[in-house]
Order: sequence, then structure tokens, then C-alpha cells
Amino acid sequence: MTKVAYWVFIALSAFLNILPKSLRYTFSDLTAFLLKNVLRYRRKVVRNNLTKSFPDKSIKEIKRIEQRFYRNLADLFVESLQLLTIKGDKLVSQFKIENKELIDRVLANGKSAFVAIGHSGNWEWFGVYLSILFPGKAGSLYKAQRNKMFDSLIYRMRTRLGNLQMLESKSAYRLLASQRNSANIVLIPGDQTPGGKTTDHWTNFMNQETPFFNGLEKMATSLGFEVFFADLQRIGRGFYLARIEELATDVREMQPGTITEAYARRLEQALLSKPDNWLWSHRRWKHKRNKSAQ
Repeated sequence: MTKVAYWVFIALSAFLNILPKSLRYTFSDLTAFLLKNVLRYRRKVVRNNLTKSFPDKSIKEIKRIEQRFYRNLADLFVESLQLLTIKGDKLVSQFKIENKELIDRVLANGKSAFVAIGHSGNWEWFGVYLSILFPGKAGSLYKAQRNKMFDSLIYRMRTRLGNLQMLESKSAYRLLASQRNSANIVLIPGDQTPGGKTTDHWTNFMNQETPFFNGLEKMATSLGFEVFFADLQRIGRGFYLARIEELATDVREMQPGTITEAYARRLEQALLSKPDNWLWSHRRWKHKRNKSAQ
């Protein structure tokens, strides 16, 4: 990404925010059409992921999910760009949260927790929403981008409104360990694709052998963080619901693999309920269960 592209995104964000909602989502519909039918963005990946995950669905049903997925992906693009210029009170008005008292309890006790999510709904808005809801206490794990301008754009999107603490994945544990006496809520996407080694947590997920990172579980156990799952659902165009659920409280009493498995099962349940609500363009199943640890 060049400096010109960077400022084009800033200008596009400002333009989208002054548009009436109907025109903003007309722009999103056009973007979805271009992604799916003109650019054919990862069409083969999406179709392959869906057919293997839902072997009992007809091709007609798969295509319906596919169509909705591309619309959701375009909405995510448009709405994420809005983070560069949108006002905080407007974003908060478009997000609802259930079971917030679970997080309130942890913070009131001076403790910390991980909130595990999938790439569902609008995870970009959710991180910013948490940082507004819990000022000075919300953080999010992320992987720094190689392109410095793109990394700067992502950083600005996520920190402009609520000052969300960005925790680069390679140094996150050390930073959180140094903040043991603070009460924090840390967002962590647990559905990224690991290296596919034998040391990863392998399980049957969406009808396929799937590796999961076990870093969430290892960090939670070591730091004594409680673990929640946030089911991020789209309840209307531009409107979202985050349903908070307990995954693990007495983390140090749990058997190895239990937390990661619980996360995989809960995420799978969410995908079966709303199949189009996930990032199906991600090459999630590119590894086979035969790669030795290196």
C-alpha cells in the first residue's frame, strides 16, 4: 500500500459516512457483485470450504450461503472503513451485547479475561466497541502486517475511537505478564490457521480434521485469565449482537486441550446456526494431520 492508497481509504471512509444508509449499502452490494462475479475473489476457496463443511447441503443451498457470504464480506469492508471517521456514539448505537455482567464481574474482582472470537459478524467493530465500553481495559491480539502503510491503516482503524490496546502476537504474553496487577479484557481470534504441526490442537471441526492454535489456552492457564466466547451475530445490515458466554473460569484446574476444544465446539455451533456469518474465503484447511513438529 502506498501513501496515495492510504489517503484514498481515508477519503472513501469520510464519503461513506456522509452517505445515507441506503446508498452506503448500495455501494456495498456493488462491491459484493464485483468481488464475486468480476474479480472472482477466492471463489474456488469459498466453494470448496462450504461443500466440505456442509456435505449434506445441496448445491443450491451452498450457492445461497455463498451469495450471502459475499454480501457480508462487502459489508465488512465498507463498515471497517467507516472506523476511520465514524463517531463513537454512532458505532455504540449499532452494537448490542448480552451477558455484559460476566465481564463486569471479572473486572470488578480485579481480574482479567480473554474473549475468544471467530472471524464472524464484524469483529473489527467489536474490538472498538469493547474499548469504548471498557475504557483503558480492552486489548486485542493482532499480527503486524508486512506492509507498513497497511499496518498503520489497520492500527488507526482499531485505536482511533476507544484507544484499543494492540498486542502484537509475538510479544503479547510478555506484555500481559507485565500487567498482572491490572484488570483487562483481551480479545483473541482463535480461528486463525496454525502451522498444522502435531503440537497444534487437532480436532474434527466442520466435518474436517482441523488444527487450532493452543496459545489461547496456554496463556490463559499461565496468566490465570478466565476465558469467554463471544458469538458475534449480524442482526441487520450495520447492526450486530455480541453474546458473551463462559468457556473456562478455573483455568488452572482444566485438563490440557479442554479450553481449545470448548472454543472449537462453540464456534462450530455458531457456524451451523448462521452459515454465511464466517470468513469462508480464509484458507482454513490447507494443512493435513501429518506434519511433524519442527
